[in-house]
Amino acid sequence: MQQIIPSTVRMAFLILFSAPFLFGQNHAGSTDAVEKKLQSPDAAVVRLLAIYESISQALVADDLGLAKAHAAELSASAEKSGSLELANLAMSVAGAETLEESREAFKPLSASVIAMAQDQGQYVTMVCPMVSNGRWLQSSVTTANPYMGQAMPQCGKPEISIRPDGSKATSGSGCCGSLFFIHDI
Repeated sequence: MQQIIPSTVRMAFLILFSAPFLFGQNHAGSTDAVEKKLQSPDAAVVRLLAIYESISQALVADDLGLAKAHAAELSASAEKSGSLELANLAMSVAGAETLEESREAFKPLSASVIAMAQDQGQYVTMVCPMVSNGRWLQSSVTTANPYMGQAMPQCGKPEISIRPDGSKATSGSGCCGSLFFIHDI
């Protein structure tokens, strides 16, 4: 049985490997650029993103104590990595006394993490239309809304998806648990 390669995969392959020839770059430089693009994500950043996702999941579960513990962990890890801004933002979540305060503090933390996640593997920037500045990052395409918690855990839709190769896609329609499709941008 013959395998059929989707036209978008064939096109991406052709563009990736023919660009150096089309634009007059030498082979050594183009190989370095391709290898750099295919390198694995920064391990320290991936660790920070994993802790961030633990905070998000705790907020989805309405577990303030766990969210605060993970936020303190993120703050310490970020400080060790030299990211003092991220450490301070995480500490704001850790210092919250209510779920509402922690979710409000989670907004600027999410904005910082979304910026940090560029080219770090497959992540989805989600948005909740019911929350002002309600954006967050997650590695799953299944909506898990940290701002609405257990009241509406599936409220939201992908805003931008970051693929393992660093390319980006945006979603079509979808909110509150409905299906969505990711399109190239």
